[in-house]
Amino acid sequence: MAVLDTVGMFDLAETWPDQVEASAAAARGLEGLPRSEEIEQVVVFGMGGSGMAGDVLAAVATPQMPVPVVVVKSYECPAFVGDSTLVFAVSASGDTEETLQAA
Repeated sequence: MAVLDTVGMFDLAETWPDQVEASAAAARGLEGLPRSEEIEQVVVFGMGGSGMAGDVLAAVATPQMPVPVVVVKSYECPAFVGDSTLVFAVSASGDTEETLQAA
């Protein structure tokens, strides 16, 4: 019988709720994050699979978010980004040219 899941994606998908819960718990202890009342928009920079993280966030969170979620998959940082913008720059390699330039 051939192995269909050679990289373990089935196991990762099965533990997705636990991963989200652990991430949320870890984020509660972070210092220096803005208060939610101060955030006017959320921007996610990312390309390829890393950009897909922004797409998932936008699709899942937008219906409940009081502010817009914008995914940027280019070199340019939108002009509206400012002090009241929560920005995530996502790069699996840490070297994604477009993400680094936009950030």
